[in-house]
Amino acid sequence: MSIPNPFCILIILFLFKTGEGSALLMHGNSNSSDVIQAIAGNTVGTTEIKQMVLNLTAEVENLKRQTETFGEEKKLLQNRIFFLEAELNKLNMSMSPSNDELMSYLRGTRQLVQTLAANEEYDKNLTLRLNEAEKNMAICIRQNKNLTQRFDDLVDNLLINDNHNKNLTQQLHEVENNLAANEINEKKLSRRLDDVVNALVINDEQNKNVTERLIEIMNKLIINDKRDKNLTEHLSEVVKNLVANEMYTKNLSQNLSETVNNLYDLKVQMRYISLSLLDVHSKTDNLNTTLSSFDVRLRDVNGRTTNITKKVAFTAGVSSSSTGWNSGTLVFDKIVYNIGGGYDPTTGVFTSPVDGYFVFFVNVQAYSSNSVYTNLILNGSAKVTTMAEGGPNNASPNLVVLRLQKGDRVWVKFYTGVGGYYSIRSAPTTTFSGFLIY
Repeated sequence: MSIPNPFCILIILFLFKTGEGSALLMHGNSNSSDVIQAIAGNTVGTTEIKQMVLNLTAEVENLKRQTETFGEEKKLLQNRIFFLEAELNKLNMSMSPSNDELMSYLRGTRQLVQTLAANEEYDKNLTLRLNEAEKNMAICIRQNKNLTQRFDDLVDNLLINDNHNKNLTQQLHEVENNLAANEINEKKLSRRLDDVVNALVINDEQNKNVTERLIEIMNKLIINDKRDKNLTEHLSEVVKNLVANEMYTKNLSQNLSETVNNLYDLKVQMRYISLSLLDVHSKTDNLNTTLSSFDVRLRDVNGRTTNITKKVAFTAGVSSSSTGWNSGTLVFDKIVYNIGGGYDPTTGVFTSPVDGYFVFFVNVQAYSSNSVYTNLILNGSAKVTTMAEGGPNNASPNLVVLRLQKGDRVWVKFYTGVGGYYSIRSAPTTTFSGFLIY
């Protein structure tokens, strides 16, 4: 009886796997009797596994040799039976055997049969033992695979833990760096909060001054001109807004002061303080924008107040006709009305005494059938043109609205044509007028 080839292959694979697992277990450690802690909590020594495999291998080899020996003995017994049967046939053919010979033959045959039966029984026992050995080998192979898998899992877990420890160490360094940066930012934020508080205190004083100035302006407007009720109401709203803004600034200053006093107790909540600071900066920007808007409105109110108290208007004409005027500035020397002192009858130039919006009107009547074109000039730039031509005493009026700054100059200048103009001394027809709207 021989061991099947698949069983031999399993034994070789088991021995190879056992050697590989032992090598993995012994890698980096000089003690070959180290044990692996299994997941279930049991420990198995590599030396015990190797010894178990060696014992099983030796037992299988011993059974194999015994099987081969019994096989040879079986063949010898079979050959003897064949030989005895051949001799018996010869005796049967030659002569009848005696009773003693027959009894001796029968005893030998019985002994051979008993020996064959014993060999058959032993052969069965060997087969059972081989089957048990195969089962034990299969169990050992499964255990070795499980141990190998558990070892691989342990190695993977060790690698994962190593990577995790590295990540934790790196995160710890990052946290330490962030804490150091937060301490620096905390100092910067403290300084910036102090600056914001100081700026708000300054803005508070400025708001008070602006409020006082607006109250004075409002009182003057109420006393001087009752017709400016709408403007007064508008200014009252501005004052209310400034007062409300002043209260808001005080509350904001109080909140910021409390924040500064509690800053050292809120180090743990530094990120929330940063967000609050951003919100304070945004509100401060909005406050600065509002103050800038109020400043613009104040300047506009000052301008309007100046314009209300400073009335500007004029009308002038030429005192006589001219047939030869064909260049330069047309001087309207006869004053019909002039308040505010803006128009000069000696030069024909109007100089704005205030900022504001003005309306200008010019009318040039041509002399006889002559043609004459004029331009209304603002600081050297032509704005509108008059045109008189084609018939006797033809007139050409024009009107324009201009935004003037204090000191701007406006006049009428010859543009083209034959020239000349017509006018009546007592009531001029060629005239130049202007007045302040607001």
